[in-house]
Amino acid sequence: MTKSKSHAKWNGLSKQQQVKLTDWLFEEKMSYMRAWERAKKELGFKGSLSSLKRFYKRTSEERMLAGFAESARVMASVNSAPVSAEALWNAGMKLAAQVFFRKVTERPDELKEWLPLAKLLAQNEKNEGWQAVKEEENDIRRATLQFARVRHQYDTMGEALKALPELQDLREAQQDEEMTVYEKNKRLNDVRRQMFGDVIPELLPENEEEAANPEIIVRRFQEGQRRQQEQYARDYEERQKEQAEEKAKREGKKLTEANEGKKESREQVRGEGQEAAVEAPLAPEREGSKEGETRPEPENPFVDEPRKLSAAEREREYEELMRRARGQGR
Repeated sequence: MTKSKSHAKWNGLSKQQQVKLTDWLFEEKMSYMRAWERAKKELGFKGSLSSLKRFYKRTSEERMLAGFAESARVMASVNSAPVSAEALWNAGMKLAAQVFFRKVTERPDELKEWLPLAKLLAQNEKNEGWQAVKEEENDIRRATLQFARVRHQYDTMGEALKALPELQDLREAQQDEEMTVYEKNKRLNDVRRQMFGDVIPELLPENEEEAANPEIIVRRFQEGQRRQQEQYARDYEERQKEQAEEKAKREGKKLTEANEGKKESREQVRGEGQEAAVEAPLAPEREGSKEGETRPEPENPFVDEPRKLSAAEREREYEELMRRARGQGR
């Protein structure tokens, strides 16, 4: 905050007048124009409107800094209090549950009275469940990291045991004063490659050219990364192909089993039908049927059978046919 000028017009106001002007601007939310006119009339303010605006800006900064200081003091008091925020929250939720229980038992029909409390308690229970799940996930992550750390240590020890002869030679080479720095660097790089693979960042220069041009080592590292990524991509494609083949085999096996099941079902149904046909009793032969005579197909039960004529009806029908025949002959 900049220091106010000694000739600022508001410095001519007394403390009480400055407090009153501050109340007009901040508490009563007066506009600059109205506060300026009132200050000239009631307080004898001699400054301009711009001077009043500068007073407002400076006072606003002072109030903000004072608010920060007060907040820091309150925060320190709260932090030093012998109770935690979690304990206060749990106590508050217990009180909310008590109020909810009392409202439901006393006025169960007034939904608007206790529904907000019910939502608050339900949300709190949901948050507690979510927090428990997150804590369990964090515990699993920590255990996984710890296991990975221990596994990395054992893997490093195993690789070191494999490269133990090279490590011993490296130790001797580091103590050999006749070897050059580049030869020692090459020994160290070789051991690192053997233990951790070809893609190793920040390799030491093995000759004067690499020492003068560090970008050579960077390009070599980038090229190794590219080859490693291509190998990872090929391995991934192979795994995907194997998984697709295994899936196709499983689906084909399921389809074959389903077809065999359907075939067995059809054979079983056909066998049951044949057994039923053999076991079904034969229909009685009609009277007057001869051996070898083709039995007529049964008539459709849904079609009306022709009505049988009596003897008098057949005689009348015959006479009618004869009469028509004689009439046609004439």
